[in-house]
Amino acid sequence: LAPSRASIPSFQAYVLADAFGKHLIRHLGGAVHAAGAVRRGEEWVETVDLVSGIDDVAAGRAFLEGTAVARFVGEGPSGEIVLQTHEDVEARIHMVPPSQRGRRLLEVTGPDRHARPLLADIDADGRSESEIYERNGRLWVPPAARALEPEIAERVIRNGQIKGDLHLHPELS
Repeated sequence: LAPSRASIPSFQAYVLADAFGKHLIRHLGGAVHAAGAVRRGEEWVETVDLVSGIDDVAAGRAFLEGTAVARFVGEGPSGEIVLQTHEDVEARIHMVPPSQRGRRLLEVTGPDRHARPLLADIDADGRSESEIYERNGRLWVPPAARALEPEIAERVIRNGQIKGDLHLHPELS
């Protein structure tokens, strides 16, 4: 797919997410994870999403409103802080208490048709993303495979399933 005007290549989005994450950890502590399109490994990224599990969410919000690394835009529909970077890229920082980090990471990484059924009818608080899958009797699905049909996504080969490697050399090598 052709990128939109506001998109950046995934490698730039990874670098930006990593820099933002390190900045947040340095100043606020806690744990920060890339989410959304960056985590799904999409080729082009319009918004860099980060999920930050910190004890003092209010202090985190105040810090981001005054940060110099990006311009504060406002609050998003799910309570996330929306920033505009100096490179004109939108970043959304989803700050939650550590007990809600797994749930929020799953919600933000999405896509909705994958995440919603996993979060329905269970208490996800205090659970990691992989524990939420386990609680639903399902295998954890890598973010890049979550847009696939559920039956296909759960059959994705995982690193632990690879038993060997085969490579060949032509006679001239």
